[in-house]
Amino acid sequence: MFAANNLMIGIAQFISFSEENTNQTNQPIPAGATQYRVSLIGAGGSGGNGRKAGSGSSRQGGSGGGGGAAVQGAWRPVSELGSIYSVTRGTGGASPSNVGFVTAPNGSAGGASTFTSGSVSYTAGGGGAGTGGLLGTASSAGGAGGTASTSGTSGATTGNGGAGAASVAGILNPSVNAPTVSGIGASGGGNGGGINS
Repeated sequence: MFAANNLMIGIAQFISFSEENTNQTNQPIPAGATQYRVSLIGAGGSGGNGRKAGSGSSRQGGSGGGGGAAVQGAWRPVSELGSIYSVTRGTGGASPSNVGFVTAPNGSAGGASTFTSGSVSYTAGGGGAGTGGLLGTASSAGGAGGTASTSGTSGATTGNGGAGAASVAGILNPSVNAPTVSGIGASGGGNGGGINS
């Protein structure tokens, strides 16, 4: 968001210009802008798929993807920016395409959300991918939470994303007539970065 102060008949008038969920590449700084503020949230990673195996075996669900980080910038002078700016909106990690019979597919990492202009940068990292489920009692770790950072500016509040939940070991549920196997899936992806402002 950019802001400008106009003087009209001796009264200061505040005019704001904002963009939301919009990718930009080398966009000129709005004419007349005097201040700016950036808010970013990284995308979460997707969870891993469950493990598939024959009857009588113990298998797990996949672990959860990590949550994206968050950045809440303060109002800052436009003079610290360059003449152009770029914005990238992170997108969520893609879901695995199938259940793995031999190896369960991992999820995909979430994309980082970024703002850059001159020597100033803000980054809200995306969450890491969840891992595919395993056989037996071993647990799959959840995806790491995204990391937030800034450079060339000050006053921003940042929060890293939470890690995804680990998967729980599969449980064998025998039956006299038809043995069945239950994999216990992990809970959802990690929480997003928290900010108090």
